[in-house]
Amino acid sequence: MNMHSLPAIFSPVMPSSIPLITQSPSPMPTGEYPYDALPALVQNAVYAVHCYTQSPLPMIGTFALSLMAEAVQGVANVQIPSGPLCSLSLAVLAIVESGGGKTPALNMLRKAVVEFENALQLKYAGALKSYEAELKIWQLTNAEYEKALRKAVAKSLDLTDVQNRLLAHQQAKPKKPRHPILTYANPTIEALVNGLANYWQNAALVSDEASAILNGRVTQVLALLNSMLDGAKVSMERKGEPDPIIVQHPRLTAVLALQPGQLEKYFKRTGDDALDIGFMARMLVCKPLVLPGTRNVQPVDVDPQFLAALHERVTSLLQQGIAPDGEPIRQKKVVVFSPEAAEAYVGVRQYIEQQQMPGGAAEHIKDFAAKAGRHVAKLAAIMEIVVNDSYVISLDMLQRATRLIYWHADEYRLVFAKPAELPQPFVDANLLCAWLHNFSQTRTPRYVMKNDVLKHAPSALRNKQRLEEALQVLQQQGRVGWHFLYQGKMQFLDLFPSLPADQYALEVAINQYRMKKTSFRQ
Repeated sequence: MNMHSLPAIFSPVMPSSIPLITQSPSPMPTGEYPYDALPALVQNAVYAVHCYTQSPLPMIGTFALSLMAEAVQGVANVQIPSGPLCSLSLAVLAIVESGGGKTPALNMLRKAVVEFENALQLKYAGALKSYEAELKIWQLTNAEYEKALRKAVAKSLDLTDVQNRLLAHQQAKPKKPRHPILTYANPTIEALVNGLANYWQNAALVSDEASAILNGRVTQVLALLNSMLDGAKVSMERKGEPDPIIVQHPRLTAVLALQPGQLEKYFKRTGDDALDIGFMARMLVCKPLVLPGTRNVQPVDVDPQFLAALHERVTSLLQQGIAPDGEPIRQKKVVVFSPEAAEAYVGVRQYIEQQQMPGGAAEHIKDFAAKAGRHVAKLAAIMEIVVNDSYVISLDMLQRATRLIYWHADEYRLVFAKPAELPQPFVDANLLCAWLHNFSQTRTPRYVMKNDVLKHAPSALRNKQRLEEALQVLQQQGRVGWHFLYQGKMQFLDLFPSLPADQYALEVAINQYRMKKTSFRQ
């Protein structure tokens, strides 16, 4: 398995009010990625895709979360205890080296969505032809009514009958069928907003090469994109048009994958805008380890029902999001917390809050931590609907969602958290230690005189106090020994303090120093 070997900063241990899941329904061993936190239906599908593609489990698991969000975002919202009503859309970002299997894993998981969208497109094509024929008939009839009205006006006849017939005809104008676009690959922001407003309000922004999206126009208005990911009302002005495009209740799931180098280029070009405005904090990030050469390419016999069962459930939920008239349903169901889950959720939020204190696990990812509680609620609701067809979040599903979000918080920290700034003495100590080992090549390999260091050190460290503060750090860390001779009149540094003292080497170093000092004076 392709797993991380890094220790998790977000402990999987829950607040005391949430008991741990002690039994794993997993058909395979678990690793650092909390695979056993996925419900069995999802575990089986992730396992199948992993066997078929040998892609990293964390990436497949992350894609599976977004797949479930696509399925339920058009069906329900979640009511957060003492909080807002939230959409069930998710945004995920997989940062994976080339060869990590992004495309096959994503295609295999989203097969049900793609087939459902294709079926809707076929229905739309047939409905569009019928509409165009009906519209032609309507236009011809409308022209005749208008002609009759003009004739009646010209002859000063009673207009009541012809007006009523024309008004009734106007109200019977054929309605163009809604174009069902469920997936966008690399749209402009105008195309995305227009599609959600006029075509289909439940969609996904999907790209296994997301550098095109990050460098495209859609991310030039991150605030607008954030609103769409949150399910908030969106309004966009159009050049040359009197009225803006308005999306009342967008439901947009983002599924993005790209290589680490492309993400680095994006941040070099844009700075920290995506972090500062909260775009990245809305993402469930994963950066799995890819080890080419270690994957097992032998055919694996996997029960086809493992993946098919999730696909069937996704198709069923997508269908539930469509009303009998073929339009997306307008009145969504509301997912609520059970009393036990609501109580435990307070503990989760309190734990996340505490971790933002100095020294806490979320000290340097406060942006993600601010949204982590909402991520937990949304994910718990999504899994409850998909797995149990229930609209009441159970304690078990809250536990699972919490463990998964804690893992994604740790991934976010590894990718985006800025390292804490070291105090100046520690910065100086690192500089001095590297310099000392180079400097010793011009003196003796082990011992150097402190005054010699003060004279030749990097200019920033030729201040006695600053040098001695750096030496104190190195001595405390056991990287350098600092000793005194002749009642403190001479000081020397030992570059290998863990080795036994070497009196002969020290005498050579002292004599060499004295000779250089005498030579300099002459």
